[in-house]
Amino acid sequence: MKRALVWYRNDLRIHDHPPTYYARQVTESIFPLFIWRASWDQKTEWGDPKVGIFRREFTIEALIDLRESWKKLGANLLFRTGNPTSILTEICLQFGIDCVFYSIEQGTEEEAEELEAIAFLKKNGIESFGYYSETLHHPDDLPFDISSTPEMFTNYRKKVEGITPIRDPFAEPLGVLPLPEDIKEGDIPAVPSQPKHTHTAFPFRGGESKAKLRLQEFLWIKKEVINYKETRNGLLGVSYSSKLSPFLAQGSLGPRYIYSELKTFESKEIANESTYWFFFELLWRDYFKWILAKHKYKLFRKTGILGKKQETHLSWDVIEKWRKGQTGVLWIDAHMKELALTGYMSNRGRQNVASFFVHQLKQDWRIGASWFESLLIDYDVASNYGNWAYFSGVGNDPRMRVMNMESQSKAYDPEGTFTSLWNQF
Repeated sequence: MKRALVWYRNDLRIHDHPPTYYARQVTESIFPLFIWRASWDQKTEWGDPKVGIFRREFTIEALIDLRESWKKLGANLLFRTGNPTSILTEICLQFGIDCVFYSIEQGTEEEAEELEAIAFLKKNGIESFGYYSETLHHPDDLPFDISSTPEMFTNYRKKVEGITPIRDPFAEPLGVLPLPEDIKEGDIPAVPSQPKHTHTAFPFRGGESKAKLRLQEFLWIKKEVINYKETRNGLLGVSYSSKLSPFLAQGSLGPRYIYSELKTFESKEIANESTYWFFFELLWRDYFKWILAKHKYKLFRKTGILGKKQETHLSWDVIEKWRKGQTGVLWIDAHMKELALTGYMSNRGRQNVASFFVHQLKQDWRIGASWFESLLIDYDVASNYGNWAYFSGVGNDPRMRVMNMESQSKAYDPEGTFTSLWNQF
């Protein structure tokens, strides 16, 4: 009987998981494996921890949850730390693995990691099969090649919305054979469980089971999706947005699964402008992934994909005050303190602090993006760097997204409740 290894990356789930589905078609003997890359314990180009405490803890919670799911299926999730190429090759050779199934990712570091690992496996006669697990649309169904992805979101949306099919989620596996007794499962690191901040807008723990519960709450229990368009620019509390982005970022929820649940909700309850806007946000997420896949390393340059020069006056003193929420602009400081204390920030907040960092403080946008990468629970390479480049005028919109902090605070925090709350810390 063939033995298959499922290499987990940013796809920490059982449901709608193409690698597991296709591995199960060829064998019942599956070795699920997650590799904590050594590079995650290093720092970014700008000196920030690559994976900060909030995302680290959230990911570990997801891994513990995923291990429990695999145990229920009769197997176990293997955990290793180090270089993926070395670990994959070692396990495959030691236990006679015939083929490796994995999810394709759009990040440049992830792509390089994948190419190196697959090349080594091939040298050792081990087949590998990659599948798209992160996006709503499959690239084979798009009406254009990824290299021809429209540069403007509106043009992209017009080409895919209502035209490009969205495939049904894959079925979950029913069961697999247990792993050999002589294989060590590997200890998932224990991170001291940080008590959630009293005022955090994201009180949820990581993992597929928690992700599904939040989706059910958002759609079926509280039906918050019905008013999503009106509340999505909120600042306080859990209910102003779906709070699904962290689960999507780590792959504990599949976008096709979310879409399937949304369509069921619309057919049984209501389809309105808000339910459409929720779908609209999933399109934005896809779009940034294809833009990253198209432009690759260009996205991370100071001049962005437009090759546009940006006037900057590098000052680490200014940057440090922005990071700590000590700029003196209370509206900005409140958002930055929320991020530092909780690992989360509203979409409206992210737009404002990015605009302020680039256009008022005249700092290099990549330094701001690096800070977000380190702290955000829902860090996603494509969305994070795509949005920062977008608001800096070097991304997919050449217009300068300069926001007026006074008018923004009056429009979205008219009573000053949010600003007062976070500036007390």
